[in-house]
Amino acid sequence: MLKGLLRSIVRRVSRFYTVTVADRREYGRVWDSVAQTRSDAMKAVAGHDSDGEWDRTGRSTAEDIVAETSLSAADTVLDIGCGAGRVGVHLAPRCRRWIGADVSREMLGHTRAALGSAGNVELVHLTGDGLPASLDGTIDVVYCTTVFMHLEEWDRYRYIQGAFRVLKPGGRLYVDSFSLLSEDGWALFEQMARLPPAERPPHISKASTPQELQTFVEKAGFEAIRVRGGQLFVTVIARKPISGA
Repeated sequence: MLKGLLRSIVRRVSRFYTVTVADRREYGRVWDSVAQTRSDAMKAVAGHDSDGEWDRTGRSTAEDIVAETSLSAADTVLDIGCGAGRVGVHLAPRCRRWIGADVSREMLGHTRAALGSAGNVELVHLTGDGLPASLDGTIDVVYCTTVFMHLEEWDRYRYIQGAFRVLKPGGRLYVDSFSLLSEDGWALFEQMARLPPAERPPHISKASTPQELQTFVEKAGFEAIRVRGGQLFVTVIARKPISGA
């Protein structure tokens, strides 16, 4: 599925942009350009616009987040890079408050349409400079799924630091990315490496390693860190210390 996703994103976004330093700072403009319709947004996020597959994968990821973070109905939850609400539509009904944050206003519009008028849903437009200070110390669970692959290493770390800041003591973190050390991840890396530099879109997918994500989480101050490898993804689950935070 992800191979199709990456091919779709490369084809669609490369029509609009060549890579410059300025473009890499403007993820919102990039994602807005590929999310003009719900179908376009689905293709940009998942590589297809099949409602059935969209629902299946979103539900599966949501169930994994619930299990790994022990998410409860009393929790306030933050989704960093909520996209078109693929995961959020399944998690919002299971928590007290669900906050979807994204750099793309178009994506946030699709999320709002997907989640309807639920009273526990809040949307936050990110500027690319990190998470807003208004969220500091208010969140029980932060998750960020299939987003880090579109960010520079420094920005991955910045969002992990931000997650630590906005979490309550004892709050839980769930992040993932495609792994350079996995079999399918290496194949995707080679696919991206074959693109001529001038044709690489601003948010070209970039691999992580388990060691990288674990280091970021450790340096940010998290504890009880678990690193879970897979055929494609690496997932890190951690907790903000209850005392001394």
